[in-house]
Amino acid sequence: MKLKYKVMATTFLAGTCVYLLGETLSLEPSTAKASVVLESTNPIPQNPLTENIISPLGSGHYVALDSSPRAGQTSVTGSIGMFFDPAGVSGSTVSIKIGSSNYFIATVDASGGFRGAFAAGYKLKQGDVMTVTVNFRDGYNLTETYIVSAAFMTPTIETEIREGVSVLTGKAEAKTEIEIKDTEAGTNIGYVKVPSSGIWTVNLSTQLREDRYITVRASLDGNVSNREFIPVEAAINPTITSTLVNGSTTVSGMSAGGANVELWNDNVKIGTATANKLGNWSATVQPLLGGDKLVAKATLFDKMKESTAYTVSLSKLEQVSSVTTNSTKVKGKGAVGATVSVKESNKEIGTGVVDEDGDFEITIPKQTEGSKLSITQSRKGTTSVATEITVAKGLDKVSEISDVTKESTSLTGKGSPEATISVKAKGVEIGTAKVASTGEFTVNIAKQEEGTELFITQSKDGDESEATKITVRDVQLNAPTISTHYVGATYLTVEAPERAKKVMLRMDGKIIRTMDVTSSSQTLKFYVNDLPALKIPGTTFEFVAQDSQGIDGEVATGIVKEVPEPTLITYKLGEVNITGRVGTDITRISLYNKDGLLLRNGQIEADGTFKILASNLPALQVVGDTFSVRATTASGAISEAVEGMIHPGVLSAAPTIVDYYVTDSYMTGKVAPNAAKVLLRIDGRNIRIGTIATDGTFRIYTNDITALKEVGAQFEVVTQDAHNFYSEVAVGSTKFIEAPVVSPFRVGQSYINGTVSQGVTRVSVNDKSGTLLRYGQVYENGTFRIYAVGLEALQTAGETFSVQAYNANGNRSEETKVTIQP
Repeated sequence: MKLKYKVMATTFLAGTCVYLLGETLSLEPSTAKASVVLESTNPIPQNPLTENIISPLGSGHYVALDSSPRAGQTSVTGSIGMFFDPAGVSGSTVSIKIGSSNYFIATVDASGGFRGAFAAGYKLKQGDVMTVTVNFRDGYNLTETYIVSAAFMTPTIETEIREGVSVLTGKAEAKTEIEIKDTEAGTNIGYVKVPSSGIWTVNLSTQLREDRYITVRASLDGNVSNREFIPVEAAINPTITSTLVNGSTTVSGMSAGGANVELWNDNVKIGTATANKLGNWSATVQPLLGGDKLVAKATLFDKMKESTAYTVSLSKLEQVSSVTTNSTKVKGKGAVGATVSVKESNKEIGTGVVDEDGDFEITIPKQTEGSKLSITQSRKGTTSVATEITVAKGLDKVSEISDVTKESTSLTGKGSPEATISVKAKGVEIGTAKVASTGEFTVNIAKQEEGTELFITQSKDGDESEATKITVRDVQLNAPTISTHYVGATYLTVEAPERAKKVMLRMDGKIIRTMDVTSSSQTLKFYVNDLPALKIPGTTFEFVAQDSQGIDGEVATGIVKEVPEPTLITYKLGEVNITGRVGTDITRISLYNKDGLLLRNGQIEADGTFKILASNLPALQVVGDTFSVRATTASGAISEAVEGMIHPGVLSAAPTIVDYYVTDSYMTGKVAPNAAKVLLRIDGRNIRIGTIATDGTFRIYTNDITALKEVGAQFEVVTQDAHNFYSEVAVGSTKFIEAPVVSPFRVGQSYINGTVSQGVTRVSVNDKSGTLLRYGQVYENGTFRIYAVGLEALQTAGETFSVQAYNANGNRSEETKVTIQP
């Protein structure tokens, strides 16, 4: 009986063991998928390829490519194999198909290897689908499919291959293995697996040496790239990479890794350093100076390389003082030993050299506002970029400086707010002060000798003004003494101070008249009758004296005054003298009749009172006629006329006034029979006219007069007869009704008792709500009592009531509140 064999290829998890025992199939689980072949364990023919019979299968058939297919490849190599077939795989065939096209069939050699080239120079392209089919000699067919990936990236080397290099970097496909070898020695000197970034770095086990070669081998998934016999060039020349500026204390650069670096300035070594394995080095040096030439020398393996010369630059001058129209110097900071040049419109206006501290100060002529200055520094042929500054308007000179005498201990003036004031004498500063926000300043100084020159300047924000010069002089003249000047005076009289040589009359800041002084404390009379302004009361004028040096003294100010009118005392018919009072400076009092004709001059006493004899003058013999008096000053100014009237020899009696209380609305009283008018006066002024009844009583409304609402206010009442002659004056003052004083009151008491002030004629009791309950009786001795029996509001302890007092006019006092006792 011939057995029938069925071969089936299927996919199981990798590692699954499949056994075919008779007609029974068993599976053992594993964890990964794999292509497997089901194999029969029955005996198989010995020559399956030559005998037309079914051959039993070997096991574990496989195909493996030497490298994953990548774009650009022109051939495919690999191997196949199987297990448990002693005849092997020799004679098996492998066919390659790209897409649907067959490209070649290769015969497998005895070792299982195969190789095939694509026809017509075909190269694989990324994305191609490549199918590999193997026809094993035992009749088993195996097919594998591959997707062509991108071409294998040949690694690049970014680092220059030079002597001294111990680190190589480059780019390659991620996971590529990079090996660096010494080509001649064949030794491996570096290895790295390329990270996901694709950038690789290999730290070599030894530094590269000039005139040797290295090999770089890259491999990934069977793809291999070799770069052989890469020559190692000479070490790089050192370079300086840091910016070299004046004042730098660190110099950095590049050289061969591990080289010993020396830094030279001309023929002087100024620093040393050792380059790290990447060739970076840094040296600390003394501050560099602009214009210096630096050279780096690097030695490695006894070979010295030298850089080109690097020039230290001169930075632009940054710390330069501001320049104003007052400036005569430019100051700042620069490179030690550098020459600083200041130019205006390309014309050099000043030069200087920076000192060992880095400071410079250059003298320049004063410049106009808005001028442009260009400032540079130069050293050893190197010149900085220019610093441009614009000339600003400078501080003005201080002004309004006070006179300084040999007795002065301070001086004042005006300047710029917040500026500092300096006062110098003989080149020495003798005082300073700060200008206030108002622009004013005061500087305290020591007393200086007469003739000393003082120089006052102000400075702010680095600017100093020109000096204001003043000369210390003798003590300032006192102000002239001015006699009071009255309207109408022909002359204005002043007394000159000691040491005065001139006295000047000034008005509105202008000199009007000047008189020379010929003797000490001389009295001068200035003619002013032709000056209209001095005929107006209130006009101000000034007098100032000058000394022998033409220095003004203190100023005296005067005011034009009116001649004070005399005050007349009432003149009664038959009196011997007309009397009154005059003001100061009055030297004459004159009497005139009602037509204005001068009758007589009188006599003025030292206390200002005057009298003029009148008993024998016919013009003063008629009651009701008028006359006038005028006062004349020593300077001849005459007052206005003051009119008087001839009064009867006896005045009417003064009115009588009923006591007036601050709560009254009317003032009342009684007048003389001949009174035709009654008047109320306060502070000497007639305030109001009242009414007079036929019985001689008067009444004046006062409720709206505020002055009479104050207790103790003074007032007067006077009458006039039919000829308007005043009576004697009655004087009064405001009063008030004091609140009554109430004795303690108890429940059941028959009377409310107490005392009241003078003038009270009646008292009342009110309940706690203010309702009138009853009036009481006031006695001559100032006591009172109010009958309380029958008043229900007064029978409860703790309740309150009030008592008020009244005068004859019905005016009430304040309430006195009382609490009922048990």
